[in-house]
Amino acid sequence: MLVALAVVGISLAAISSNYVRYFDVAHHLQEHTLARWIAENHLVMRQTEKAWPALGTRDGKLLYANRNWQWQERVTPSPDADFRRIEIEVQLEGSKAVAVKLVAYIANPVSGKQAPS
Repeated sequence: MLVALAVVGISLAAISSNYVRYFDVAHHLQEHTLARWIAENHLVMRQTEKAWPALGTRDGKLLYANRNWQWQERVTPSPDADFRRIEIEVQLEGSKAVAVKLVAYIANPVSGKQAPS
């Protein structure tokens, strides 16, 4: 009887450990997905503006999916003068870890060129 009880106890401990890992991974995936959507929305906003984004660093905060997020955008020159490199980092407000880093190139709207896909 004690052996059976020990086996059940060990089995329950293993199962609960797997559930904790599962929920940790699910939480991480959800955070990453939401941060990716924020970064992609920010990039689309920049791509659809009539003006070319100015060089430099900007940051901001927003509420998305009932969570407070912060983003940082760095716009730098690229080797082609008709493009600018844009790097967007998104993280939960107060977190040290960046959830997503998105890098893309934006064409000068006046040049008529298209950014590589």
